[in-house]
Parts: sequence; structure tokens; C-alpha cells
Amino acid sequence: MIPDSVSAGREKVGDAGFRFSCGPELKCYNRCCHNPDLELYPYDIVRLCRKLGMKSSDFLKRHTRNSMRTNPWFPSVMLVMANEQGRPCPFLSPDGCGVYEDRPDACRMFPLERGMSVHPFKKDSVEEVYFLQRMPWCFGHSTAHVQSIPEWIEAQGLAEYNRMGEIWAGMNVLFRRNPWGPDGQESKNFRMAFMACYDVDRFRDFVFGSTFLSRYRLDDALIGRIRADNAALLEFAFDWLKYFLFAAQPENFKAG
Repeated sequence: MIPDSVSAGREKVGDAGFRFSCGPELKCYNRCCHNPDLELYPYDIVRLCRKLGMKSSDFLKRHTRNSMRTNPWFPSVMLVMANEQGRPCPFLSPDGCGVYEDRPDACRMFPLERGMSVHPFKKDSVEEVYFLQRMPWCFGHSTAHVQSIPEWIEAQGLAEYNRMGEIWAGMNVLFRRNPWGPDGQESKNFRMAFMACYDVDRFRDFVFGSTFLSRYRLDDALIGRIRADNAALLEFAFDWLKYFLFAAQPENFKAG
């Protein structure tokens, strides 16, 4: 369900928009890049790996840790901060964000939070609501600039992040059913799901380096896309997991 009650430090954003701007002229500039509790979503990792020129396995080992958060059956992947004073983001440079074009969803969305209600097997079924976070150290709320939610989405390049986030939210709903059984995170199915969601380069090796393509019928155009584009491969991985774990009939491939 979408939460629509106002909690401490958060207020629902309506059609009137919200007042906020950010830039180096504010004395709090880059304060939000220090010691954040920042969860990375699968599409975040795809984009960051591309930006940094890293394999997903190496990125996960170097920059992340797993934490059991809101889903008791599937861990959140958290960004590990640099071991320096103030615990800065590892991608923060003296000139600002070093991965700005591919910065994570949470960084793009700030100071907003997006709440969603999704159906994992129905497209275009998303309901959403946006909240404004007011951090006591942030001076961006005191500026005169007022903007709407659509303006913020366009300015921050959030459209594709939102689309992939909706698909991921649907997967998270399914993982709450505990498809792993009594073995939990020790089960083969869990390890396969985690790899498909977060370690996309290993998933590519699985697809193209095993008997996968002899067991599933994919058309040549789809094979070309997932071979060349990690974002397309991630979206395919979500479809495959729905089939593999929950027997949902996918639209873009067939078994056998």
C-alpha cells in the first residue's frame, strides 16, 4: 500500500509542487554525500558499473554490503562509505559527484521519496505518491525556486530509473513470498536470484556460457539486446526470475 500519512520530517507533495534547489552556493553543498544510508537498486549498479568500467562482481565486493531491511527474505544492497572523516561517498571528489551522470536513484530523487503500489504481474498498474524530506542541515528548502514533480523527474533524469524501479519493486513483492523454502539464503534459488538481480555480468556468463539458450527460446533481436546492453539483460533477468521462481509465462521467451 502507498503510505499517505505525513511522518516526521516528511510531507506529501501535491500539485502545488515543492520549494527546493541545490548548488555550490549553498553552505550545505555535498553534505548529503556524507554518511548517507544509501540503498542501491539493481539498475543503480548497472549504471555505476558502466560509469566506472567495473565488472558487477568486483563492484559488489568493493563497494557494497548486504543488509536485511524491510524485506525479511531478500537483502538490501547498501553502498559502503569511504573510511575517512565524515564517511563520504566513495565517488565524491573535490569537484563534487564523480559519477553524476550515473548517480543512484536515491541521489537523483533527493529531497523527494517515492512511494509505490505495484502488481508484480500487471504492467501499468503503478500508483505513486511523492514525499518531501526536510533534513535539518539542508538549506535547499529555503530557496525561492518552486518546481513540480514532473519538472523534477525531467531535470534529474529519473524517468528510466522510475521505470526500472517499478519492475524491481514488483520483484521485491514476489520475494516477500519466501520462494527459497527452509534453506533460505543457502538455497540454490536464492543464490540464482541474487546473481540475476545484482551481479549482471555473472548472469550474462550464465546465459551465454551454459545450456541456457538451448533450454529457452529467445528471438535473435532479444539475444542481441541482452548481449550488448546490461540494462536490457537486467530487465530480461527479472522476466526470467518470474518464470523460474513463480511459473509466470513471460512474453519475450519460451521454455523448451
